[in-house]
Amino acid sequence: MSGCDKDFVEVNTDPFQINDLDLGLVFAGAQRTHLGGWESDNTIVQQFVNPFNDGATLAFNFNEDINNFQLGAWDQYDGSNGAAPAIKAFVHILNRLEGTTDQVNLQSITRIWKAFVMMDIVDHYGDVPYFDAGHATEGEEYFYPAYDDDEAIYEDLYFEITEALAALNPNGDFVSADLFYGLHAYYPISGAADQVAQWQKLGNSLLLRLGMRYSKIDATKAADIVSEAFNGGVMTSNTDNAFVVYDGTFYTNTSNNNLINNNPRFIMQQSPLWIF
Repeated sequence: MSGCDKDFVEVNTDPFQINDLDLGLVFAGAQRTHLGGWESDNTIVQQFVNPFNDGATLAFNFNEDINNFQLGAWDQYDGSNGAAPAIKAFVHILNRLEGTTDQVNLQSITRIWKAFVMMDIVDHYGDVPYFDAGHATEGEEYFYPAYDDDEAIYEDLYFEITEALAALNPNGDFVSADLFYGLHAYYPISGAADQVAQWQKLGNSLLLRLGMRYSKIDATKAADIVSEAFNGGVMTSNTDNAFVVYDGTFYTNTSNNNLINNNPRFIMQQSPLWIF
């Protein structure tokens, strides 16, 4: 019932807390974050052909959500169900790098991969919190972020991708922790020039996907964005793929377990890879 505030800050400050963390490692952790299942929620972004159709009026517009396969992307967006939201990590990195130029490549690839995550979310759900998403833990009081119009989100995604692509610098910083195109990738890369070349292909491929989102509502705009992406250079072979390699003896990607154990209609060999 009583107390004092003597040395309050010192007593409540963990002397062993981490105060300075390599932002490249933060980015790698967000790359590893699982973004959803292999089921119908991902065919909306053409991950692969699903031989089982959940129905145009069932899973694809989420009138029914009882099998947990539709939850993955949203979990990684807002941290539901104990998930580790990638968006929070991206916002943290970009806030720390704002106004700096010595880590322009880390800043740029973070913007590109953040755009990938957010495009997945807006593709699924339409209007979602976008501009305020992930800021509540950064000292900014966005505890009730506004839902943004999907048209505005797609416009900003275009801006983010194209500006990030333009900022990539082959003579700039090398993000060694990058799980897609870094020292520990499936095809290891040891220099900024080669890493930037791969991220340019990934970013332009994402830009191509964005352009196709306009194909039914603005064919001219779609054609312009798609042409821009192709002219910039997109993925052309499996060596360009963005994926995280899992050591099957230490950790097996649970997506593969779900695919095999819960869905007998699929016949697929388990693989330790998560492919973009």
